Amino acid sequence: GNIRELKHSIERACILSPQPVLEPGAFFDESGQAPQPAQAAEGTLNQYLRECERNYIVQALEKAGWHMGNTASNLGISRKNLWEKMKKLEISGSANGEGSSPP
Repeated sequence: GNIRELKHSIERACILSPQPVLEPGAFFDESGQAPQPAQAAEGTLNQYLRECERNYIVQALEKAGWHMGNTASNLGISRKNLWEKMKKLEISGSANGEGSSPP
């Protein structure tokens, strides 16, 4: 049971941590307690996954200065695939966020 719990804690930290290396903050909050799972979101799993994908792509675009080629390369997809995902997820190509309306 303890090994299974440790395995799940490491998996959760790997998924939720934005850092490439896991630090104590990935396992514990400021008070030393394990982070609580987020409340169940409204809507379907597909809606949740769409919002996660959209946020991830917007973050990647911002990190690359909204350069399509660099963003696609960083995401490991083609420029065409990135463009199609942006169109599907209603992400505009502007760096200032105008027109990047939520779905």
